[in-house]
Amino acid sequence: MTSFWLEKTDGTHVAPSTDVKQGTSQTPAAYGFANQQHVMLTAENNRYNENVYLVSGHWQAATK
Repeated sequence: MTSFWLEKTDGTHVAPSTDVKQGTSQTPAAYGFANQQHVMLTAENNRYNENVYLVSGHWQAATK
């Protein structure tokens, strides 16, 4: 399992952490103040070790 969240470059979280299991997909819901901000997708594995994992997917900006 890996935890993902969105954050600004200063480290401010703009979405709650979402736990995702291998082979599944998840769309994190951002907080309202994340609108029109530059954000990064950040992740952390649940084993707290030095292993490296590959993550793939695509970013689709939500527009209304």
